[in-house]
Amino acid sequence: MHRRYLGLWTALLTLGLFIYIATHVLSDNWLTAFDRTVKDDFHRDALASLERHGPLVPMFKMFTTLGNHETLTILGLGVFTGLLLRRQYWLALAFLGIAVGGELLNLAVKAHFARERPEFPVYVVPQPRSYSFPSGHAMGSIINYGALIYILCVPAVPPVGRRLAFGLFTAAVGGFVLYRGLEGRPPEPWEIVYSMAGCLLVALPARPWLRNVFLGLLALLILGVGFSRFYLGPHWFSDVLGGFLAGGCWLALGIFACEAYRQARSGVAAKPQAGEQVASAPEAV
Repeated sequence: MHRRYLGLWTALLTLGLFIYIATHVLSDNWLTAFDRTVKDDFHRDALASLERHGPLVPMFKMFTTLGNHETLTILGLGVFTGLLLRRQYWLALAFLGIAVGGELLNLAVKAHFARERPEFPVYVVPQPRSYSFPSGHAMGSIINYGALIYILCVPAVPPVGRRLAFGLFTAAVGGFVLYRGLEGRPPEPWEIVYSMAGCLLVALPARPWLRNVFLGLLALLILGVGFSRFYLGPHWFSDVLGGFLAGGCWLALGIFACEAYRQARSGVAAKPQAGEQVASAPEAV
């Protein structure tokens, strides 16, 4: 398989798996039976953890917070600013399109399937009012954090210090204004730090081993967000699986488009250089 089409084939594979899952979530079959088993087992464990004040529920609450819409928006603002500092404007616009398009796609798919969320006598966390399938946290996490993983693998142009400082200031102020508009309250300090971290992560050059550490942590974060959604109870297991598949399909299409554009740009930039070499050859003779 040619590497150029890897994103396209990945998108087709995840789309096929998502269609298979989607055709089974609204009827009584092996998948929904497995959903009920997972729901009962993990809900029992979560309640027991709450009673003994164990670390699991607080830990998964942290994971689910890092995958909600507000946190991903705050992080995205920092990443977008960092890409502008890298002078990779096309990649900044691509990241924005992938993130916003993924959010709209999730809302559309939720409205189409209109699947109700799991019900419990006692809830570990409050249930959202939106529909259940596919999980917005799982889909948003794999799209946004997955796009960040891709961005970290794209060669960067190191920015100057003043631009970096301006970007961090913009991320902090922008996060404050955005969160005040969304929630009617100022953001917590960690949310501003999270936005700054996104900016720093893509704006500053890093050693290969450190970049690999970040890539591994982001992959674990995606899995942690997904697991937290059915452990805490807001989603069925198949909601999370469907969210990962739908988000993976959208992300793969976005990466395929980005790579096609990047290769086209490199090809156009290489043509004049080749022409100059050909033209200078007779002069050398």
